[in-house]
Amino acid sequence: MKRIAFFVPSGVAPATSVMHIPVLSKLVHLLSNDCMLTVYSLSTKQESCKDFFLGDAVVKYLPANWNSSFFSRLSAFLNSFRSDHAKNPFDVVHGMWALPAGLAAVIAGKLTGIPSVVSFLGGETAAIHQIGYGYLLSFRKRMILRWITRNAACIHLLTRFQQHQLQRQRMTTNSVTRFPFGVDAGEFSPNGEVSLKPPYHFLHVANLTEVKDQPTLLRAFKKVTEHVPAVLRIVGPDHLDGTIQKLAAQLQVAEHVEFIGFVPHHELCKYYRWAHILLQTSLHEAQSLSVVEAMSSGTVVAGTRVGLLADLPDDYVVTVQAADAEGLAKRVLSLLEAPVTFESLRTRSRSWAEEHSIGWTVQQCRSVYESLCSDNVS
Repeated sequence: MKRIAFFVPSGVAPATSVMHIPVLSKLVHLLSNDCMLTVYSLSTKQESCKDFFLGDAVVKYLPANWNSSFFSRLSAFLNSFRSDHAKNPFDVVHGMWALPAGLAAVIAGKLTGIPSVVSFLGGETAAIHQIGYGYLLSFRKRMILRWITRNAACIHLLTRFQQHQLQRQRMTTNSVTRFPFGVDAGEFSPNGEVSLKPPYHFLHVANLTEVKDQPTLLRAFKKVTEHVPAVLRIVGPDHLDGTIQKLAAQLQVAEHVEFIGFVPHHELCKYYRWAHILLQTSLHEAQSLSVVEAMSSGTVVAGTRVGLLADLPDDYVVTVQAADAEGLAKRVLSLLEAPVTFESLRTRSRSWAEEHSIGWTVQQCRSVYESLCSDNVS
């Protein structure tokens, strides 16, 4: 049984924790069935964090948190890893996100002679000048990314969209594997037949942040309401101090928009089942788990051509260019007048989500580990 060291900045935590990222916790839990997995994680409140088991995986909190210096965080990963590796050597080290976990994983691999994998899960391939978002805007981060891509045994990307962004930066890699994160198709499942009739139900699931571009969401929704009765529910915590709520009032759609706020992950499915269409208007996504959750739940997805939506064919989802509120509204209104097309999109996207479930994602990870271990032996 392969021994895997898993470096994460946060997210692998008990479901009750604010640090909990469900897909990462699920991935660790399932991987631990066939791998001896040790997870090293930074904490938000170091003094309150205790090591615990997730499935058969051991999750260890490090003596550093998000308030620590970059060097302290990097050192915490490396020191804890080297101590455990000396007692019982690992076969592979896998870092989630490039900084600091991915960088630490590559350094750990070089120090010990074992292969390293780095997953790019966020802004590593982004450069959005108007909101100052993305690693590629920083010269220092670009240089670190170049070093990671050249020295990791394998770079894991979620989408072709990311891969194209790296290629435009002429970042070469020794090896690239590409597969998205799936969801539990049993947890996110459809609720029988969907009646496509007004008032139409629209859903948006995301943190209220600049990169998610909720102004485009509201402007597109306003244009939709000018033609058909519609309701929009926005699910996610507000990190913009009420700016989006004020915009809804300015656009005179506030009475049609419900700001739900944070919803526990296990309760999200009822919102997807309620919705006819998920609207995703991000300026950038590495993938977007909400898109996959919606598809798995039988909700049609319409949004901007970033992340997974840039990868999927037109007969699975509806897409427009980023920030194109008018184009998105037109595409959505056309879809509402085409129930056969709507049902086809719903069926095809659900099939895709079932085929690319979290179980499938775990298999892809295992295949990467097996391949790297075989190459390391030879």
